[in-house]
Amino acid sequence: FIIMNMSYTSLYMSSVGRNMLLEGGSAVDAAIAALLCTSLVNPQSMGLGGGAIFTIMDKTGMTINYFVLYLFMRLPGSHWIGVPGELRGYEKAHQLYGKLPWAKLFEPSIKLAREGFPMPLLSVWFYKLIFLYSELFYKDKTVLSPRDTLKFPQLAETMKTISKEGADAFYTGKIAKDLIQDVQERSTNCLYINGSRCNQNRCSASEIHSFHVFGFSRWNFIIRRSEFGSTVFSPKTGIILNNELVDFCGRADSVTPGEQPPSSMAPTILQSQKKTVVIGGSGGSFITTAMALSIMNHLWLGMNLNESIAAKIVFVDSNNNVQFEHGYDSSSIDAMQKIGHIVKNNTYPFFNVVNGISKEGQCISAVSDARKIGRSAGY
Repeated sequence: FIIMNMSYTSLYMSSVGRNMLLEGGSAVDAAIAALLCTSLVNPQSMGLGGGAIFTIMDKTGMTINYFVLYLFMRLPGSHWIGVPGELRGYEKAHQLYGKLPWAKLFEPSIKLAREGFPMPLLSVWFYKLIFLYSELFYKDKTVLSPRDTLKFPQLAETMKTISKEGADAFYTGKIAKDLIQDVQERSTNCLYINGSRCNQNRCSASEIHSFHVFGFSRWNFIIRRSEFGSTVFSPKTGIILNNELVDFCGRADSVTPGEQPPSSMAPTILQSQKKTVVIGGSGGSFITTAMALSIMNHLWLGMNLNESIAAKIVFVDSNNNVQFEHGYDSSSIDAMQKIGHIVKNNTYPFFNVVNGISKEGQCISAVSDARKIGRSAGY
C-alpha cells in the first residue's frame, strides 16, 4: 500500500506508487515515485530542494535508517538554506533496494509537471498565508484558485535531466550552477560547506525564538517528510529551497560544517510475532505527540488504526503550555486547568498528520489522516 495526504490529488499520488508496484517495482521504487509526484502537488511542503528520512525493513527483519537534510517550515531567507539531500537519499535507497530503472520513477512526475493539475485547495490557503511570489502560483498578482491549472515547466526539465543523468546532475551540473546563481541573486548571505564564510555564533541559546510550525507533510510507505522552506524559489530550475539550518537555533555550542540538523520526524516500524505496524507523522514538534498517542490508542487501548489516528490530540509545547486540538473533550481540558496546567488557545487548526499501515495475518489496513483529506491506494 501507498498512502498520501492532501485533498483529491492524494489519490493520484498514491496511485503513482501503487502503479510502480504493479509494474514489478519495489516498495522503495514506489515511495520515490510518489514522493517526486508530491513535490509537484505540494511544493510548499517538500521537493528537490529538501530531503527525507527513510526507515526500511528488509525481509530478514533488519531495519535501515537513512537520513538526509529535509524540508521544514521555519524562517525565510537564503542564509538558512542547507545543501539539499533529497536526491542523494533517493539515489542511495534506489541503489540498495530499487528494481525499476531510475528514469522510470520520474516519468509520472515529468508528465504531471508539463500537463498541469488543479491548484490544491490547501495550497491556495498556504500561498495566501506565506508570501512566495512566482508567476507559477499567481495570476494577475492573485493566488491561483482551485479552478486554475498549476504547471511546472522548469521543474519538468530539471526532473528530465536528473532522470537521465542521475543525482550528480543536480549537485555538479548546470542545475547546481543555476541554483547557486538564483540564490545569490536573492541574497548575498550565503553559507559555505567548508565553514569559511559561516558565522558559527549566529544561533545561540540566548536567541531562542518560538515559531508556530505548520507540518504540511506526507508519508509514503515508510518515509516521512515535513515544510515551507526558505521561500527562495529558483526560477531557472523550478525548485523551492529549504531553510533547515534554522533548526540549529537554540544550541549553545557552535555548528560544524557538514553537520546534520535535528529532527522530530520518526518513521517507525513496530513488529511482533503476529502483527506489523508502519507509522509516521508530520507537523514539526507535534510529530512525537501525535504518533505516540496514535500508537497507544491502537496497541494499548484497542482502537482500530483509523480511530487511533482520528482521535483528538493534546500537545505540550516547549514552554510547558498545553494545547488541545479543536473538539477535544472539554471536561478533560477543565480538569487539566484545575490541577494547574496552563492551557494555550490555538490560533490555527492542528495540521499534524499521522499515516499508518497495519498487517495482521492476511489483513492489511492502510489509513491516511483525514485532517488533510489523505487517500490510500493498494492492490
